[in-house]
Order: sequence, then structure tokens, then C-alpha cells
Amino acid sequence: MPDATARIAELIGWAGLELAAHRPVRTYSRGMAQRLALARALLHGPDLLLLDEPFAGLDPEAVAMLQRCLGALRAAGHTIVLTTHDLERAAPVATRLAILHRGRVAWTQEGAPEPVVVAAAYQAVVVGRA
Repeated sequence: MPDATARIAELIGWAGLELAAHRPVRTYSRGMAQRLALARALLHGPDLLLLDEPFAGLDPEAVAMLQRCLGALRAAGHTIVLTTHDLERAAPVATRLAILHRGRVAWTQEGAPEPVVVAAAYQAVVVGRA
């Protein structure tokens, strides 16, 4: 990779980790570790990102920061496929949402759905309450 040092510095800044860049990763909070993982995934400039439960274990402040990061990536043209059980946190960054139930697509929505719509769809599809 040409000028890897500059690219790494750019991504460390993007992830908001400049002050912690020289600390051992094991001392990072869960949110910091998630942002670092995302920065690592972006190192080579992929068009597609596959994220599995990126909001797991994050406090509300870290969730908000990750949502902003994902929104910026989407605006920059990256395609993001995200799997999560936390529909409320994923809905604000989604352009298309699907709920899988028993291995099948049971509900879809184009555009960023309101969290209340997603919650009602989940209740109807997974719990069986309309």
C-alpha cells in the first residue's frame, strides 16, 4: 500500500482515536475497539463492508458515534451489509431493512424506517402480534 503511514493516520483520525493511538488496544473501551475494527476494515478502501453486530456492547455515546461513522461511509459511496438483533440502533443508518425469521426474509422496507415501524414489524413477524 503506497504511503501506509498516512493512510493509517487518516483512519485513526476518522475513528477519533488520535489520543489513544499509542496505547495497547487491550486498554480500549468496547466502542473504541469497534471504531478501530471499522478503521482496519477501511484500510484498503473497500466498496463493500460486512458488519456483524457492530452495536453489541456499546454505550449510547459509542452507538451515536458509530451511527455517524456508518452514515458518513454510506454517504461516501460504501455499501454496508449489517446484521444485528438491535433494530432500533440500525434503523437510523439503514437505506433498506429486512427482518429474517426462521431463515427467510419475512419483512422488508426501503428507505430509513422509523424505529417504531421496525418495532411493530418485529412484533408482527417474530413475536406474532399484529
